[in-house]
Amino acid sequence: MSLITNRFHRVAIVLGILFLFISCSSFHVNNSWNLRDPQSLDANIMNTKQWLRKEKSNYKYLQKVLAKELKYYRTRNTNIFQNIQLEMNSIEEVFELISKSLSKQVKYASVIKKKININIFDEDSGLNKASDGLFNFKKKKIDLSSKSKIEIKIIEGLSSNSAVIIENQKIYNKSISTLISLFKKQGYQLVIIPYQVKEYNTVLKQLMSERKELRPLSEKFDILLSEALFKSGKSSYLDRVIQTSEKIIDFNKKMDRFESFVIGLEKTAGKECKGLVYLIKEGKKKKYQEKYSKGLQEYRLMLRESPLLMQSI
Repeated sequence: MSLITNRFHRVAIVLGILFLFISCSSFHVNNSWNLRDPQSLDANIMNTKQWLRKEKSNYKYLQKVLAKELKYYRTRNTNIFQNIQLEMNSIEEVFELISKSLSKQVKYASVIKKKININIFDEDSGLNKASDGLFNFKKKKIDLSSKSKIEIKIIEGLSSNSAVIIENQKIYNKSISTLISLFKKQGYQLVIIPYQVKEYNTVLKQLMSERKELRPLSEKFDILLSEALFKSGKSSYLDRVIQTSEKIIDFNKKMDRFESFVIGLEKTAGKECKGLVYLIKEGKKKKYQEKYSKGLQEYRLMLRESPLLMQSI
């Protein structure tokens, strides 16, 4: 009787094995401004609003860091001082131009919804044939002769504003890259935490996908474990199965903790660094970076060892 009770206790320990290897999905927004219908226009407007809000927030923290550097380099290195100021001015101009173009897109979207008889998104408009998000009617020889004056005005306005938004997002990215390179030459890393965490999450997503692929093997092991618990008498084989299952459960808990850590890392890192942007000497690491590097190494090791353990039984 005690043996049966003990087996049921062990079953309870390993009940989660069937669902050990979980997965997650991430959604990447591709703001291409290829406009197929009013819904795609609304989606691009929403995506650009989110981009603008996020990057303005990042820039607020970046400004604080750059203000100190401007003060330092004003008298020590006028060339670096001017380059920093140039990129800051460029970023601020980008925000202004994108905001203006976005406001115009919102107005056009409102007009399109109100005027149900206008035809904006058909094949003749060229709006759904944007190459790399850019519209050039002269180059593409788009014929708008079948369109009314208001339709032509809206189509040309949508295409023009879309091109302004996309081009300025590229300019923004170039300015950020220039600033990162500038400080790298001085022996410093300019770290923008949201960008860094996004890279970390990309790595994590791949690892979680690999973890999900272990699910069929986990299910087979779970069946084998159940059979061993209910059918086998006390033996070295049963002990080995139990020990393996407990090891896998321990791996699972550790991998779960690492996934949770990475998913919530922007907040954790921001708290440690007192902001979402900071400068640090090349080769140095913050505590959250060290924890991530160590956790990543352990996660990969457990991911390699888990199938070997299950296949060893």
